Amino acid sequence: MAGQPSVGEESLTDWLLYDLSRRVPRVAYQKFTRWDEGTRTGADWEWWLWFDAFALGMRVQAKRLAAGDNYSGIAYSNRSGMQIDLLRDDARHAGLLAAYCFYTSSTLPSKCGKGPAHGQGAYMADAEDIFSAVIAPGRRKVAPSDVLAEATPLACWFCCPLMADANGGQALPFFDRYHQRLAEAWPERGFREAPPAYAQRLLEAPSVDLERDNRPNLGYEGSAGALLVVDLRETFG
Repeated sequence: MAGQPSVGEESLTDWLLYDLSRRVPRVAYQKFTRWDEGTRTGADWEWWLWFDAFALGMRVQAKRLAAGDNYSGIAYSNRSGMQIDLLRDDARHAGLLAAYCFYTSSTLPSKCGKGPAHGQGAYMADAEDIFSAVIAPGRRKVAPSDVLAEATPLACWFCCPLMADANGGQALPFFDRYHQRLAEAWPERGFREAPPAYAQRLLEAPSVDLERDNRPNLGYEGSAGALLVVDLRETFG
């Protein structure tokens, strides 16, 4: 982002998720054919984290954080309504959590105190927290610090010890400490005993090939633009 300030969210997302899947065998990613994000879901990807005792599923919308005001980007609307409402409603209908991934080169810390100085550049936040902090108060200037105050680094969602299963899949200490609204939704939304079959098929695929003709047929019928699966089994053992 610092080297090419005009880079778009879709390019950042595709690079980030593909690069993760290329570098880490336990991460699998597949981008689908272009879909009508504005009218169907508002989600850039569907994300499954597979732990020893359960799986966690969510729909994620990616956003770049501007150096100045971020209200218009988060409150983006089209003829189908406000994107954040589409994201929340679609995730609720699917029984999944709704989250944002924010890209930034800001040097400000996040909710847990970690920031770019710790090698971070992508941050996760609960969509309900973002709605309450940004949309509900009405039109005002939303600085990067306002958003990062609701977010934790993406890397923490992979490897923080607090993401370990504390109670047979009935609670996540990470959510209890940093994302209370996600903790309240758990386990009614997002919780599964195992990832759905299409997510497991992606993990079992020999490789991720961006050429459409060579992609594995996953049988995915969801409304997100891509699928990301992270196998965390035995990670916290």
